[in-house]
Amino acid sequence: MSQKRSRRIKDRYFRALRFRKLQAASVLICAGLIVALALVTLLNGLRGKNTNAKLEDIAAFRISSESIAEFEALSIKYRLDFYELLAVYCHDNLFFPDKSISAPTNIERDYVLNYKAVVSRVYNNDTKHYEQMFRNILGDLRAFPIAEGYDGEYTFLDSWGASRDYKKGRIHQGTDILDTENTRGRLPVVSMTDGKIENIGWLELGGFRIGVRAKSGAYYYYAHLDSFAQGLKEGSIIRAGDLLGRMGDTGYGEEGQRGKFAVHLHVGINPSVEFAENFWINPYPFLRVLESSRGSKTLATADKSMER
Repeated sequence: MSQKRSRRIKDRYFRALRFRKLQAASVLICAGLIVALALVTLLNGLRGKNTNAKLEDIAAFRISSESIAEFEALSIKYRLDFYELLAVYCHDNLFFPDKSISAPTNIERDYVLNYKAVVSRVYNNDTKHYEQMFRNILGDLRAFPIAEGYDGEYTFLDSWGASRDYKKGRIHQGTDILDTENTRGRLPVVSMTDGKIENIGWLELGGFRIGVRAKSGAYYYYAHLDSFAQGLKEGSIIRAGDLLGRMGDTGYGEEGQRGKFAVHLHVGINPSVEFAENFWINPYPFLRVLESSRGSKTLATADKSMER
C-alpha cells in the first residue's frame, strides 16, 4: 500500500473519530440542557418554602392594615402592581403560620428594591391565585359598613377562629362590629361594595342577613340585622355606601329570635377563589383599611331616608 493511500485512510479514520466525539459531546450537551430544564421546572413548581401555605393560614390573613397601606404606597411610588406585590409578600411568608405578623423590618429594601429577583423566586400559580383574591377584595371594598357620623360608637377586634357555643364545633369566620351602647336598631349598616343582593332574609345562625355579590364574584355577608332598609329585595342593585339596614341582635333560633348575644354586625367575606370551595377570609385587616380611609371620595354616606 502506497504511503499516500495509507495517509488518506488514516485521515478518514481520524475525521470519523472526531465526528463521533463531537456527536457524543452534542448528545451530552443536549442531555444536560434537558436535565437542567427539568430541574428549573421542578424548582419553579416547588419554590422552596413557598409550597405549603395552609388554607387556615391564608384564611386567617394575619397582615396588619398598616402593612397593607405601606404596600399600596410603595406600589404607587415604584409603579408596581399593588395586588401582585401583596400576594408575593404573603406567599413568601406563607401567610404567617406562626400566628404572629413577623413583617420584614424594611419592606422597601427586602421586597421592592429587589422586586424582580423576589418575583422570580416566589411567583408561581399559587401566587397568581392569591393575587386574584386580593384584586377581588381590595378592588371591591369602598365603604366601611357602619355609616359615617358614628365614629366612636362601635368597636371591633380580631376574633377570627374563636370558638362558638351555639351549634358547637364551629369557629368564628368573620369580624363582629359591636354597638358600644348595645342598642338594637341604632347604628346604620351600609354596603361595603357595589353589587347585587343575592340573599336577604332569615338564617338560624345569622338572623336577619343580607348577602351581596360583587362584580368580582366575591360575596359579602352582613348578619344579625335588626331590620332591612326599605325596598331591598333579592336582585336589588346597590352601591357602596347604600343603606342595608340597622345593627341588631337577631339569630340563634327561629325567625325573629333576638337577645341571645350583644348587639353587633357580623361581617363575612368569601372572595370566590379557585383554590378552595366555600372559602372565607378574615375581614379584620380589610375593615381597618376601610376605617382608616373614611372621608375619601370613594366612600359614600348612608341615606337614612331609605329606612322603613
